[in-house]
Amino acid sequence: MLQRLYPRIPIQSFLRSVPKTATFYNSNIGIKTTLFASFSSNSYKLSAENVEETPEQPKVFKRFWKASTFELTDEGYIIKLDQRILKMTNGEKLVISKNQKAFAALISGEWEMQEKTLGGHSLPLTSIAFRARESLQEEDARKKVISALLKYYITDTILFHSEFPENLVELQKECWDPIIEWAQNKFDIEIKITNGIFSQIQPKKSIDILEEHLNTYCPQKLAAFEKAVMVSKSFLIGLALIERQLSVEQAAKAARIEVLAQTSFWGTFESAHEFDESLIKQDLGATVCSTIGL
Repeated sequence: MLQRLYPRIPIQSFLRSVPKTATFYNSNIGIKTTLFASFSSNSYKLSAENVEETPEQPKVFKRFWKASTFELTDEGYIIKLDQRILKMTNGEKLVISKNQKAFAALISGEWEMQEKTLGGHSLPLTSIAFRARESLQEEDARKKVISALLKYYITDTILFHSEFPENLVELQKECWDPIIEWAQNKFDIEIKITNGIFSQIQPKKSIDILEEHLNTYCPQKLAAFEKAVMVSKSFLIGLALIERQLSVEQAAKAARIEVLAQTSFWGTFESAHEFDESLIKQDLGATVCSTIGL
C-alpha cells in the first residue's frame, strides 16, 4: 500500500520521515499559556476585544502593546511590553543573563515584530527561554530530557542510509557523511550506520560519552539543543548545529534531504515546501541565537 502511494520513496525513507514520539515544549500551547500568565500577573485581563474565537480554531491573541523593549536590571535583562514586564507561565518575570544582551534584544524584537495577532510559531526564542528557566533547572528534569534525547541518537535519521534513488544517495554523502565523520572525530566515538529499516545497536561507550557531554550544557543550551533535535529530527544534526559545526542553512538542508530528493523529481507543491523550509530555518536559527553569549 505504501509503495503504491509513494512509488518513488524507499520504504525505509518513508518510515524515517514519520516524526518520532517525544514529549517537548509545544510552542503553540506555550505561547497561549504564557499570555494568560503574563498578562494576568500584571493585572491585565483578557477581554472580548483582546481574544478572537472561531468555530474551527482555538483562541487567537491580539497584540495589545505598542512597543517591546528590553532593559538591564540588577538581576539581568528584562523584556517589557509597554510598561508590562514579560512573565513566564509560572508567574515569574523572564530574566536574561547579563552576558546575553544580544539574546535579550532578539526576544524583544521578536515581540516587536508581531502584527495584529500572535502566530502559533512566531515566538521561538521566547519558547526556548521559557523552557530553559521553567523546566530545565532541576537535575532530575535535566536527566529525563537528556535520556530522551539520547534515544534520538540511537535511532538517528542520518544513520539510516538509502541505496537509491541516486540523487538521495548523493545528498546523503554531501550532507550526512560529514556530520557523522565530525562527531566521530570530535568525541572519539564509534557510530554505526545501516542501509536497512532497523537501527543498529550503538556502542554503549559512545552513548556514555555523548551523555557526559550533554551534562556540561547549561539549561539554556540544553533547551536550544532539545529544540534543534526536535526540529531536525536528528540528534547529530542538532549537536553539530549547537556546536557551530553547521550553519543554519546546512542544518536545514541536512534535515530535509529526502524532501529535496523528491522535489527534485516531482517538483514543489505550490508554497508548501517553501513554507516548511522557512519554518525549519526560523526554528533552527532561534536555537543558535539563544546560545549567543553562553
